[in-house]
Amino acid sequence: MGNGLVGRREVLTGAGAAGAAVLLGGVGNATIAKADDGGRSSGLGTFWFKVTTTSAGGPPPFNAVVGFAGGGVALTNDGSHPNNTYLGAWNRDGNSLEVQFRQFAFDKSGNNFGYVRIDVKGELDGDSSSGTFTVTLVPNSGPTQPIGNGTFSGTRIEV
Repeated sequence: MGNGLVGRREVLTGAGAAGAAVLLGGVGNATIAKADDGGRSSGLGTFWFKVTTTSAGGPPPFNAVVGFAGGGVALTNDGSHPNNTYLGAWNRDGNSLEVQFRQFAFDKSGNNFGYVRIDVKGELDGDSSSGTFTVTLVPNSGPTQPIGNGTFSGTRIEV
């Protein structure tokens, strides 16, 4: 784009990918993990996911790592694009997970023009998780813009 703004494809590749990673997580009131189960019962831990965008113009499937910490803190990084780190919040209700990630959005000149929000809904079944996600651009001014969506599935990383 000649106006210095980041295009839909760039946002989807950068933000969408990270968003996909988000998917794995849950949202909500995280409880402190018990030492005897390594946090499994609460959903705490780190997961490795395969993320697939289902919207036109999205990146090819990629891997993402998502961490869920106490206090509802979530973070993710994915292999779709450099500097794809998102911070967010998660919640778990039974096996259902919800997560929301956010990352500031910048044009090619480095000016902030809003943020990318990734909303994730999924299921946690023991050490595996799967679900869907949507990616939305929230500009500093003007209406929100849907960017993309997709699916994810993966497993807990074991030490």
